[in-house]
Amino acid sequence: MGRDFDEIVKSTVWGIAIADTDEEALKVAKSTPHSLKNGLIGSPEALVSKIGEFIDAGVEYFQLYFPLMTDAEATQKFAEEVIPEL
Repeated sequence: MGRDFDEIVKSTVWGIAIADTDEEALKVAKSTPHSLKNGLIGSPEALVSKIGEFIDAGVEYFQLYFPLMTDAEATQKFAEEVIPEL
């Protein structure tokens, strides 16, 4: 009613825990100050797949955050290994 669905910018917000393996990423998620229980957690390959599902569903805008803000290695890994694959 009222608004055309296709005119809406679909967006989402997620915390990111990334590591070389899904198991290592889960450890990272559990070590965050807020114990990142719900978020995008996994290896670069797993995150590409998960984010790809959102893109396929029509999400156009992602607001992502890294709970361990001092972890430059994680943000660099995301920038180098995930973003180019999307």
